[in-house]
Amino acid sequence: VTTQSKQTALSAPGLVAASTEDLEAVVGASRARLAWKALREGRDPCADPALSRQARADLVQTFGGEAVSLVETFKAADGTTKLLVDVGKQQRVEAVLIPQTTRGKPTTTLCVSSQVGCAMGCAFCATGRMGLIRSLSSSEICQQLWLGLRMVQTNKLPPLRSIVFMGMGDAGTNPKHAKAAAECFTDPDRFGFSRHRLTLSTVGPSPSAFLALAAAPGQLAWSVHAVDADLRKRLVPTAAWEPEALRDGLLDALRATRPMHSKERSVMLAVTLLAGVNDSLEHALSLIHISEPTRLRRISYAVFCLK
Repeated sequence: VTTQSKQTALSAPGLVAASTEDLEAVVGASRARLAWKALREGRDPCADPALSRQARADLVQTFGGEAVSLVETFKAADGTTKLLVDVGKQQRVEAVLIPQTTRGKPTTTLCVSSQVGCAMGCAFCATGRMGLIRSLSSSEICQQLWLGLRMVQTNKLPPLRSIVFMGMGDAGTNPKHAKAAAECFTDPDRFGFSRHRLTLSTVGPSPSAFLALAAAPGQLAWSVHAVDADLRKRLVPTAAWEPEALRDGLLDALRATRPMHSKERSVMLAVTLLAGVNDSLEHALSLIHISEPTRLRRISYAVFCLK
């Protein structure tokens, strides 16, 4: 692993969470489009000579504030790059750029964090041992995307095409800001990512948590880890609901918020496999069994292996 120290931050961090109408009210429609072009390319609009000095000053004055900053990067041999992001008060989160080069045209996926620490306490997760320190704002989540886009440009990585909320924290316990960030990511006038290339992940702290998160654009991922209630309680000590109740809550949430036959009625079931704990054929069959009654448009599975 190679490491590199950085000090990168937006001059006007509020830009990434501002509506296009707010931007246009300050600098006009044409300059607002130029500002968002810069943001999509990982550049700082307030350092862009395409904008007048006065426009840049107006942006800083209106959308200034506390910025997150990229303080260090860690790059693995396969190109996976971890971004250590300072969110203020000596609090740090991680975002990860993951190049996909084994099939089709090479692309990059960005994994973003939604909280500092996490309240879910998953037994296999280092973040879970931190406990929850605080939730991130939509601006702090969106700034991770801007830092990722900047790193893709400067390091000449494959183009960034997909985003997953699978970093630190649980999006299901920060649905308001996760939803606002997802809307910014997929707004054609802002970051402009495809809704079908955005995934929001949650352990599912309650059936109602799915409903709050399902209002956001993108695919939902349920980190189920185990279907047996007792085993799931061991892996996710905060689990307070039977897996079947969470599944039904997930289904109800998708029915309530998404049109029939929509691609967004698809769902991902995520499992972290632990050797000798939840990796048997019986465990795999139980995962299929809990999926059968959902009658969703499509179910995909994400499997993460730990020894």
